[in-house]
Parts: sequence; C-alpha cells; structure tokens
Amino acid sequence: MEVRKLIKMGKSSCVVSLPKKWIDSTKLKPGNNVYIDDFSNGGLLLRSENSAPQMRTVTLQLDNKIDFDYLQRILVSKYLTGFERIDIEGKEILSPKLREEISRVSSSLIGLEVVEEGMKRISIECLVKPGELPIDKIIRRMYLLAKDMHKDAVDVLFQRDKILAKTVIERDSTINRLHYLSMRYLNLATTPGASSDIDISAKECLFYQSTTKKLEGVADHAKGIAKYLSRVDQRKLPKNLVENIKKVNLRINELFDTSMRAFFKNDPVMANSVIENSESIREELKEMAQSALRLKGEAALNIALALDSGLRIIEYSGEIAEVVIDRAA
Repeated sequence: MEVRKLIKMGKSSCVVSLPKKWIDSTKLKPGNNVYIDDFSNGGLLLRSENSAPQMRTVTLQLDNKIDFDYLQRILVSKYLTGFERIDIEGKEILSPKLREEISRVSSSLIGLEVVEEGMKRISIECLVKPGELPIDKIIRRMYLLAKDMHKDAVDVLFQRDKILAKTVIERDSTINRLHYLSMRYLNLATTPGASSDIDISAKECLFYQSTTKKLEGVADHAKGIAKYLSRVDQRKLPKNLVENIKKVNLRINELFDTSMRAFFKNDPVMANSVIENSESIREELKEMAQSALRLKGEAALNIALALDSGLRIIEYSGEIAEVVIDRAA
C-alpha cells in the first residue's frame, strides 16, 4: 500500500498524485477521464477511462445431456455472483427440454430474462439493475410476506381451507426469489468495481445477509406449519389444545414482528426483549408438543411437527434480535 499526501490547490480544491506505475499500465494521458466511486465506508475506487464499467458476462458450454439439477445450480450461482449476462452455447442444437428448463430457472430469479435465442445459443440478461430496488425494501418485503405466511398457516387449522394452505406454500417461492436477489446485491456490494449503485459496507452486508437467511427460514417453517395443519381435522382435537395452538402462535408471530421492528429501528433494547420473552414461549411449545404426542393417529405427528416449526421461528426471531444487538455495538 502506498501513502500519498493531500496537496491544497487554490482556495478550496485538494489534489493527490496518482502512482506512475498505474498511469503507465492503464495508458492514461493528461486530459483523460478517471472514474471515481465513493463508498460510505470512506473508501474510493479509481478506474481508468480504458476500464470503464462494462457488462459482466459469462459463457457456459452445455450439452443436452446435462443434469437439470446441476444446470439450475450453475445458473443460480452465476446470478448470485452478479453476472449481468449469461451466454449459453450448445455443442449441438439445444433440445426443447433444455430450453424449457433454462426458461424455467430464469423465471424463478427476479430480473432474469431470455433476450436472445438461436439453434445453439441462448442469452440471458438480468434486467433489474443494482440500486433499483434497495436492500431495505427487499428485506421489508420478505418480512411482511413471512409474517403473513405464518399467520395464515395457523388459520389453516381453524378454517380447514386447503386453498389457503396452498397459497401459503406458493408464497414461499416469492420469499426465495427475494432472498436470491438480496444475495446478488450483497455479493455485488462486496465485489470491488462490480457496482457503485449499492453503497453498503462489508460489515453491513454481513448483517443483511444473516437477516435475509433467517427470514427465508421463517418462511420455510411457516410453509411447514401450513402443510402439517392442513392434514389435521381440528374438530377431532381437544378444544383446549386447539385454543392453545392459536394463542401460542399469536405470541410467536408477535415475537417475530418485534424482532424485525427492532431490526429496522436498529433498537438493541427492543431486540433484547425478544430474547428475554422467547424462553417462556419455547417452554409452552414443548409442553404442548408432549400433549400432542398423546393423541391418536397421524394428528399427533402433524401437530408435533407444526409446533416444532413454531419453535424454529422463535429461534430465528432470537437470532435476528442478536443481529440487531451486534449491529448496534
């Protein structure tokens, strides 16, 4: 690392000399433009005129025999890494099934669209640019979706509504898409020169990444609750158990809501209350699970699994609260 002194020029301007080695390697001359990205952590990124931001592109060589699960993992990884264009080239004419799978995976990722298509080539571009959807808005959307998913999942037991259960399960895919988009943005934010439109420090990226992962987990377990409770006929359950399931899940939902309000307010005191209140709800759930296991048939297993998913939501809420406390330190 080189150290350069700041030199005052005129009444208000300051200049710093650039290393001659860098000027020579970038072939800069007097009068050329230099691009400067300013980051919130106090850092500056300099780019020469010859290395102005260009579309980040990757080319994949595929054949029709590729395993579709492997194909999905490759495309998702390129999306998360931050590539703006993915060119897929076939060793032979791309089969209809492979084209269909490429289109399916593309549609499962926000902003990814097929923009060019030929006999042996498909090009995909991400049309959502960094900065168009702020990371805070992505997290808020995930939080509200997950909160409503959990609430509706519990209502499945009381309304005996298979369609409601299905909508809860389907909303989980929206959470997953938002999570992938957040991971893409956070990866771009920590990649030097990748994007100047996402001004988030590396420390903040860790907090955001941890929180979005936990929100995805809350949604997964809300989906699980909907699935398990849709298999249970509440008319055949003890009334006190049914009422207790409703009451304890209301407390869980409130606990999760408080953890996220603490996150957005950056309030460690509110976050600490989540951790302190979680233990009593956890113990209540464990006692209910023991009671559920005394039921007959599949109802016992499904109720126990639903309660276990509720327990996991409590744990995720506590972990979000810990993120808030660490963030405020």
